[in-house]
Amino acid sequence: MKTLYTVKDYGDGVQAIWDYDVDPMYVMVNGDRAVLIDTGMGQGNLYDELKAMLPETVTKIDVLLTHSHGRPHCSGLSVRR
Repeated sequence: MKTLYTVKDYGDGVQAIWDYDVDPMYVMVNGDRAVLIDTGMGQGNLYDELKAMLPETVTKIDVLLTHSHGRPHCSGLSVRR
């Protein structure tokens, strides 16, 4: 099955994730914590994708929404656990 997500690693614990090549989400890792900035279009399983791409040392993922209009920024929030 083809993934819905495209990931670009910028180094230093910063990655961008696109679902459907719309607006990017960003993930920043520092030690055992990560912050996800925006949650995308809400398709697929973003949580499982994050767990697969993040270092095993990450035990907590915080979510920061930049704003709430439109699908590319907050629709994926419903896939959290």
